[in-house]
Amino acid sequence: MKGFSLIEILIAVAIFTFVAMLSIGSLLILTTAEKRVAGIQTSQDNVRFAVEAMAREIRTGALYRKDDHCGGSIDCFQFTNASKNGIVYKLSSDSTQCSPGTPSDSRCLLKSLGEVQPDGSFLFSTFNPLTGSDVSIDDLRFLLSG
Repeated sequence: MKGFSLIEILIAVAIFTFVAMLSIGSLLILTTAEKRVAGIQTSQDNVRFAVEAMAREIRTGALYRKDDHCGGSIDCFQFTNASKNGIVYKLSSDSTQCSPGTPSDSRCLLKSLGEVQPDGSFLFSTFNPLTGSDVSIDDLRFLLSG
């Protein structure tokens, strides 16, 4: 007799089903991992942009200090940029100052642009978040020396 028996067909279908399930499981795991990696990459890009923007502005600035608006805090830094505007970078006290969608237990990096007054003090506007809602900063310290 030619052909396959019922047992042979059942075994072939079982093997095919097993291999198909393994393949689908692997694809689901890879998709989940890819989404996680994409999220981490976005967060790293966001922080990299913020740090590069700060470094560029600080490098061309002057009158670096941690008084006036900072109140001696180590997570706050102010200076005058190349355009003679006052700049303050500081860590937010809570998530209400951050971008919409920021988790309630997160903090972000804030920036304020202000005017330098004739007496050398700064007059600042509101603080705006420099990092996105997907970034949470746990610790930020500025060290001013020299």
